[in-house]
This record gives sequence, structure tokens and C-alpha cells, in this order.
Amino acid sequence: MRNLLVMELSLVFFLGIAACGQVSEDTDAGSSDCSEIECIDDDGCCPSNCDSLQDSDCKPKCGNGVVEQGETCDGVCPKICGDSDECTRDLIVGDASQCTAECIHEPIVDCVDDDGCCAPSCNALNDNDCLPICGNGLVEDGESCDGDCPVECDDGDMCTKDSISGHAANCDVRCEHAPVEECVDGDGCCAPGCNSLNDDDCEPVCGNGVIEQGETCDPAGDCPSEQSDCNDGDFCTEDVLDGSATECNSVCFHTRIDSCLDGDGCCPAWCNSLNDDDCEPVCGNGLLEEGETCDPPGTCPQSEQDCDDGDTCSVDLVVGSSEQCAAICQHQAISTCSDGDSCCPAACDALSDGDCLPCAAGMHPCEDGCCEFSTESVSDFMGTGQYSDMVIDSNGTIHVVFTDSVRSVVHGVLHDSTYWTFRSVGSESDLGLYPAMDVDDVGKATIAYYQGINRMLMVGREKDDGNFELEAIREIGQIRPNTNPIDVIVNHQGNPIVIFFDESSHSINMAVKGDQWFIWPVVDTNDVVFLKAKQGDDQRIHLVWSELYVDSDKSGLVNYAVFDSGRWTQEHLGYFDSTGSVDIGLDSNGNPHVLFPRLPWEIYHYWLTQSGWESELGISPPNFCDWLSLAIGADDVLHVVVHDHQNDTLLYARKTLSHWAFMVPDTDEEVGIRPTVVMDREMNPVMLHGVESGGIRITYW
Repeated sequence: MRNLLVMELSLVFFLGIAACGQVSEDTDAGSSDCSEIECIDDDGCCPSNCDSLQDSDCKPKCGNGVVEQGETCDGVCPKICGDSDECTRDLIVGDASQCTAECIHEPIVDCVDDDGCCAPSCNALNDNDCLPICGNGLVEDGESCDGDCPVECDDGDMCTKDSISGHAANCDVRCEHAPVEECVDGDGCCAPGCNSLNDDDCEPVCGNGVIEQGETCDPAGDCPSEQSDCNDGDFCTEDVLDGSATECNSVCFHTRIDSCLDGDGCCPAWCNSLNDDDCEPVCGNGLLEEGETCDPPGTCPQSEQDCDDGDTCSVDLVVGSSEQCAAICQHQAISTCSDGDSCCPAACDALSDGDCLPCAAGMHPCEDGCCEFSTESVSDFMGTGQYSDMVIDSNGTIHVVFTDSVRSVVHGVLHDSTYWTFRSVGSESDLGLYPAMDVDDVGKATIAYYQGINRMLMVGREKDDGNFELEAIREIGQIRPNTNPIDVIVNHQGNPIVIFFDESSHSINMAVKGDQWFIWPVVDTNDVVFLKAKQGDDQRIHLVWSELYVDSDKSGLVNYAVFDSGRWTQEHLGYFDSTGSVDIGLDSNGNPHVLFPRLPWEIYHYWLTQSGWESELGISPPNFCDWLSLAIGADDVLHVVVHDHQNDTLLYARKTLSHWAFMVPDTDEEVGIRPTVVMDREMNPVMLHGVESGGIRITYW
């Protein structure tokens, strides 16, 4: 429509120009035929300084800067047409070059979102450029009502709290219905999360996890649903299921069984294993049931005294526990040979058990009970036997050496246990004392002794013809009487080793025979009383000797030394207060055992173990003893012969386990002088001892 209006105005303008055309269009306002300078209407002249507004004779002229008839602008035509009104459409019509350009502002009547205009017929519901208007009957944005606002808000629900807010004049009246959350009795509401236990408006509900009135369990999964769910593992109850798990009211009942019945797995408290095989024996119920030996416990044996049967050869024991009603007495026969238990078992004798009656003098235990010792005189014409020695060779042949009545050294051999042969070691005029002997593997003897005339150490070695090849080894000074300062060993190579005391140098020395005699000092010492040596299977030489105190002839020291890896090592063992007699033996492990007598007439025993020396002190023989000799059997039993100084007889002692047994092999008086004991091939002792009236004897087991 606006475009149509512009076209009409242009048409009128051009028609006017045509009417005015009666004045020549080619005639300029300042033509020479128009000399006037004033702008005068209708004079037919249009001066150059006039325009159509000043002079009707002038025609409108576009470009003269004057908006004249038919023009909308001249010189300053619009280029933009904004009027700051969002509810108009701004347009430019006409042509600036014809001075006809102008702005047109058409009103907006359409409801369009986001155009910045709310047209008169629009509202906030159909045009988001419109603001809500309370009272227009439309519930627009920000309004809760418009014309129909509520005056009350009751929703009829007991589980909500009703409230009203806002004003109808503002179209913001609102009803709110907040849910009831508290568990309150009597408010007509069972709020979520409540139950009949905390809100009496609620009904019990199976499955809410709460055990309410009429329920025994909740949820249903926790309820017993089958008979097996009621098994309480107690054989003494009958298990019953009642109610329904789906209704949360199922329950188990357990009825106590009170009858004593076999095989039902139940033992009621007043039943026992005698009237109900489901019961276990109970100690203390006063009934003697299976497996019990006594009931109540007070009737059971409590100690060995309660089990004493009066037999000293039985061990009375309480076996089992009185607290478990299972104690009984047992009587085990004693079979072990042991001292001090007042029992002598059948297999024991006085040698192995001090509780056994010893055999009479001159008798020893044997399979028949007691058997006689066998004693024979080697010779009645061989001095007192104070200086003698004995060995048994590998063939079981007995060799003896002694100093006879004229002090010649004599070697004797018992052939086939039937007859003796004797041979002088040196010349018959050669006075010899303290002879010591050993034999080699073929039974050839080596004898060492002291030649008193020359104070010389002599060694004689037996030849194939039975005679002796004699050598003087070394002058050793004046030897004290009643001593034993020499011992000899034949080593595993068959060479003799002589251990001797050298009075002139106050030293113990070792002489070894190789291609020639070599002598090594062992130790410096005071006067030596007795000296004994043994060589073990490991080639070590063990030496023991008794040594007098300085300025004393009654007491002294007992010392031990061992030769190993080319050197001697010495130790002090103890003191002696008797004759100074001492001997050494080796057990099956090669460990040395040393014995010597000591006042008040006791025997001391030392032996070496891996942890050091151990001792057994105060071994008491029946009577006083002085000289002694030691042999150890293959079974490590110790055999000792001593001279009974009080009765002047031979006394034999044997240690089995921890028991020492003493007996008298030779009942004659004035015997047992300087005894020697060796073991025969049956491991029985053979004893050599002197007779005071003259000669020497051998006593056999």
C-alpha cells in the first residue's frame, strides 16, 4: 500500500510540470529577457536567485538544496530510516537523485518471537517479545493463575501438608503439598519409611524388614520355609515348622526329648550309657561304664603308693588318669640291672646289680649262679712278684715278665694253657727292676727294664729262637725303690716305643726304635712314682703318671699327656695321697680312662669325652687298697684289680653301666702284690699278682 501511495504522488508532480510548461522549459530563470532580480510570483520571470518556493514563476529544481513541490528531499536525502520503534518496519522509498527519497515506518501486526516487538494483538504465550499481563485471562510465564486463582489448597491427601502463597492481583497464587516425612501417631498418614512400630497409622507389612505385630520374621527370605530349616542340630529336640514364610509369621518349635532310647542320637541329661546307647560314659556319675576302671574319681588309684603290691622286683605304676576314671594299677617286672632298687632280676648278678647277693670269696657270677675263680702259681721261686707285667697276644697266649729272687728279668710263656717255659732276658747276673712288656702281631715280646748296676735303661727284643737281643738305651740315674717308672709299647709297625723317667734329668722321655733309637723329651717333672702308656688305633700315645710333690714322699699329682701330630699335650687330673699307683686304658672310641687310689682309701676314675674330662670320685672298695691295674673290654666294661691293703689279698672290681661290683678272687693272705689285669679273647679277665712269701700267681675268671 505504501508503494502505491508513492506512485500516486509522483504522478501528480509530473502533471504539474506539464502545466507549467507553458513557460518555456528552456528559458533559464536568469535569461537576458528576464532582468528582474526580485522573486515575484506570476511576473513570468524566475530570477536565478529564486526558487519555486519564492517565485511561482520558477520551476522546482532537484539539486538546488530546496525541497520544493514534488520533492521529499534535496541535497540531504535519507540513507537509513530507523525510528527506534521495534514495532515498525523502516523503509526508504523514492529516488534520492530525483529528490523523492523518503522514510516509511509500517506498524508490525504479526506475533513473531524474537523480533523485539509485542504487537497489540499479541501476548506472552504467542510472542516471547511480550511481557506477561495479569488480568488478561492467560496464565503466562511467571504466573500461576490469571482470573481463576484458588482461594484454598486442600488436596484431600493426609500424607501431604497443604499451603497457599501469592495474591490473585499478582496472578501468583500457588498451592503447595509437601509430603509428610515424620512418623507421627494419629495424623492419618503412614509416611514412607515408617512402620507400625513407630507410627500407629501404618499397618504391618511383610517384606519391610521390620518384625511387626503378628510377624515372627521379616523379610520373608529370613523366615523358615521348610521343615529342614528348623533343624537345630540337637538330637535331643523334635523340630516343628509353624506359620507361613510368605506372611512373615513362620516359626520353629523345638520340643525337648526326655526318654532314654537307643539309636535316636539323643542322650537326655538323666540318661547314661548303660540305659541309652546314645550316651557317652561320663566320669564322675558313680557308674562304671565302658572304658572306665573306676568311678567316681576318688575311688581311682592316685599314686604309686596306691598300687604297691609289696613286690620289690616290680615297678608299681598308675596308668591312665583318675580325672577320666581310667586309672589302673600296673605292675611291671623289673628286668634292668640297677643299684638301689632292692631288686635283683633273674638276669642280673652282683657284677651288674648291687642289690644282688655277691658270690662268696673265691667265686664269681656265672650262668650256674656262682663259679670258682681258677688260680695257679706260675712259680714259687720267683721273688715276691713286686716287679712283673703280663700281656696276652693275638693268639691268646699269656706272656709274663718278672724279676726273680736274684733280680734277673725272666720272660714266661704259657703254651696251650698247659705248660710254662721261662727264659732270662739278660744274663743271670744282670740285676733288673721294673720290667714292662708288650708283644707284636706275631707274639714276639719286647721287654724294657732298669739295670740297677749301671743305672741303664735296657730293651730286649725276642728273636725267632726265643732268646732276646738286648740293647742298652740310656743311663737314667738312680731310680727310687717301690716305683714303676718304665712302660713299653710295640706300635703297629712292630717297632718298640719306650716311655721312661730319667732321674738324672728329672724328665719323662720317649725312645723310639727305627733304624736306630731316637729319644724325645716328653715333659720335665719331679720324681715319678708310676708311669703307664697306651697307644690307640689312631696312633696317638696316651700317657699317665703320678709325680711326687717336692720335699714330700707321701702325696703328689696325677698327670695326663697325649702325643698327637708330633707333639705332646699335658693336663693335670688330680692328687693322690696313697702309693701313687695309676693306670690307663682306652675304650672302644679311643678315649682314655685313668684310675688311681686316693686316701681315705677310695678309687678315683677320670675319662675324656668330646666335651672334656668327666670324673667319678669316691669309688669305695670294701677295704683299703693301694696298687691297682686297669683293663677295658671290647664292650667298654672296666675291669680293675687292686691289692687289698687291709687283708693283704687280691681284690677284683668290675664296672657295668654305673654299677661297681667288688669280689675276692684269691682268698689266700699275702697275695695281690703289684697286680696286673688283661682281657683274654673271650673278654674275661686274667689277673697276675705277686705272693709275699715268694712267686707270682695267675687267677682266671
